[in-house]
Amino acid sequence: MRRLPWLAIALIVAGIDMATKSAVFASLKPGDTLWIFGEWFGFTQVLNPGITGGMLKGLPPFALSAMTGVAAIGIAVWILRGKDLSGLNCLCLALILGGALGNLYDRVVFDRVRDFIDVWPGLAWPSQRSWLYHWPTWNLADAAIVAGVIGLMVSSFFFAKSGKAVSSEAR
Repeated sequence: MRRLPWLAIALIVAGIDMATKSAVFASLKPGDTLWIFGEWFGFTQVLNPGITGGMLKGLPPFALSAMTGVAAIGIAVWILRGKDLSGLNCLCLALILGGALGNLYDRVVFDRVRDFIDVWPGLAWPSQRSWLYHWPTWNLADAAIVAGVIGLMVSSFFFAKSGKAVSSEAR
């Protein structure tokens, strides 16, 4: 029961994700973009039928929902029953679980994931728009998943099971 707070964090992450998606989709019309920093970073509406960057968009929504649901259950069990999990590992898993739950909600309700963060890094000037400069549109659930995965990688490479830094002699 000492790990239940990590599940609460996952629910908070999912809630924040769903709230931001709802706010942006209620504020913008399809096709509109609200630019925040020049024309490099803004909010827009994209209904993504696949996963990151539109990959697997040919799969039926039920299949993606089922895969996401199974992954979410597995991560929740890992948080609750995993052995030797540090607080950092539990936090990273909670971020991944929260992101998965946020996107799962969209898949179940809308058959697609609502993405809204639009980034054009490396754009020299707006007249040169090209897919080469455009990142796939994403949402806070995606950001939580990526942050959680990066955190788990850093934890596994640089920290012992205790959560303490591994000395260079031990590597």
